[in-house]
Amino acid sequence: MKSVLTDPSIGGTFLTWTLYYLSGRNEYFSVINQKITAVPHNPLTSHNAHGFIANELFTADQLPEFLPCLINKDEYLYMHQFKHGTKDAIDQLVNHTTKNIVLSLTKDQVLYQHRYRPRDLWGTLYIPRESNSHANSSTISLYTPDEIYDDFVEYFFKESKLAWQQENLNNIWDQREFIALNFNFFKHDTILNYIDNSIPRYHLNPMDLWTSFDQTVKDLFDYLELLIDSSRYQPWLVIYNQWKIIHHNRIMFTWYFNTIIDCILNNVDLDLKRFELDIVQQAAIQHFLIYNHNLNFKTWQLSEFTNAKQLHNLLEPNIHDLSKSLMD
Repeated sequence: MKSVLTDPSIGGTFLTWTLYYLSGRNEYFSVINQKITAVPHNPLTSHNAHGFIANELFTADQLPEFLPCLINKDEYLYMHQFKHGTKDAIDQLVNHTTKNIVLSLTKDQVLYQHRYRPRDLWGTLYIPRESNSHANSSTISLYTPDEIYDDFVEYFFKESKLAWQQENLNNIWDQREFIALNFNFFKHDTILNYIDNSIPRYHLNPMDLWTSFDQTVKDLFDYLELLIDSSRYQPWLVIYNQWKIIHHNRIMFTWYFNTIIDCILNNVDLDLKRFELDIVQQAAIQHFLIYNHNLNFKTWQLSEFTNAKQLHNLLEPNIHDLSKSLMD
């Protein structure tokens, strides 16, 4: 058994499918289905690669169910951080693995995670909810980005949301400023925080996976002591190039974020429409200027960020009391 340990929603499912598909595997044991299951020839959906159902842990409590099915078998167990029990689960898991692949964001890549439409949206998103005592849990089902955003705000920022609504601050520029003030876009909780440094691993940078894996996938297979099925490489390459498109806007925003900030501060012409920024990405820009430069925008009726010069001309001193911020 081998492990694929990743940060959430950065390509772990596609990576796991690749390991099966490019090695020539036609079948794998699916724990959730409790049977041998076909490896799909194309796992892509409109949002991700979840047409392939990996043996993925969603909670640490599932580990005792998964391990007996996969130990001593040529299978991959895929997991990322849980709300509770991540380190203990990894410590138990790696006692039974022969190889470990770690896919983790660096600090300068964390903005990749922030876009209004989540990458893990299948049409339905199931979100576990824990009671205050952590003794019981329940699950809710969400269907659209709007529902997911509203739930996130309600769950984590209910008090701030009520204050905001009492002031009738419901326009898009108000919503964007609410996100900018309340969301911590730069909190970096990497899977590496939960992995003992003595554990041998193959470390894969997600930027490599998203952009140049066609050139480096052989290195990973060498580490796993596997041969790539040459008859499958070209079909895989077509699928890989399609999958990369899913990541394009997030990658561009991550790559160019510092340039965008510099151009705003220095009144440099930069067309922001090329990045197709959504409200969350625009809020990340506003957040950085508020918390790092004590600047804000004259946001009234500002429905969209279109150019760095446009935003430079709207800069003003920040008036919000950041000492009351709840962000760590």
